Amino acid sequence: MSINIPKNTKNIKKIKIKKINLDIVRQKGLFDEGCYESACNDICCEYGCDVDLASLKLIYKHRKQIEPLIKAKIEDCFQSGLKADDDYIGGGWRETEVREKDQRCMFHLHKESGCSLFYLVGKKGLPEQLIPTICKTYPITWNRGDLFVDRPLRQICKCREIIPKDRWIPSLYETQKKYLKRVFDIPAKEIEKVEKALKKEKALAAPRIKAVKEKMKKAAARAAVATAKKKATPSRPKKKSASKAKARKRA
Repeated sequence: MSINIPKNTKNIKKIKIKKINLDIVRQKGLFDEGCYESACNDICCEYGCDVDLASLKLIYKHRKQIEPLIKAKIEDCFQSGLKADDDYIGGGWRETEVREKDQRCMFHLHKESGCSLFYLVGKKGLPEQLIPTICKTYPITWNRGDLFVDRPLRQICKCREIIPKDRWIPSLYETQKKYLKRVFDIPAKEIEKVEKALKKEKALAAPRIKAVKEKMKKAAARAAVATAKKKATPSRPKKKSASKAKARKRA
């Protein structure tokens, strides 16, 4: 099936960014295994998403691999038509529908956790551009030249998990950096600003991390001493209870 592309659509290769909000450096990112290790129940998929025209073309191209995973036809996955917009790769976007049964995006795997598009890219080697930009960079988002954190973030989101204090947890900028560079056209001065802010955050965190490690080291040493003393102390024989002794005499 061919896509009806508006005449005023421009072939946008990268999304232009003018300003980056430094919140993307201060907010901890999707650390370790990211969303795949999270207990969030794919809560970010409950609103559906805006699919770039570039991603949309690939979705139609690979529909035979997608449809069995979502148990739906691609034509039934959208609630809006294609809209021309220079703020999206390919120059346009369509908004996905949300399933009534589980309140998840239509491209969410059927009766399983995770996204069918992420699955096909990660497990089957399909092109990365199959995944919509808004999903790849989440929870970093953009609007008309501004790049920022999409707030409010849900409490169960991976980047809001309670974390160990004895190590540096990568920021959102660090965990999403590979995608940001691929899909956004960012001025060098903005990248420099972010890198400088990141360096500052790490410098501020270093004394705290060192102090926590020292505290943990001392606690471990105290625990080791206590264990050694316990092992060195001879165990006392258990006293026979008076009631048991009387019972034996009566017998």
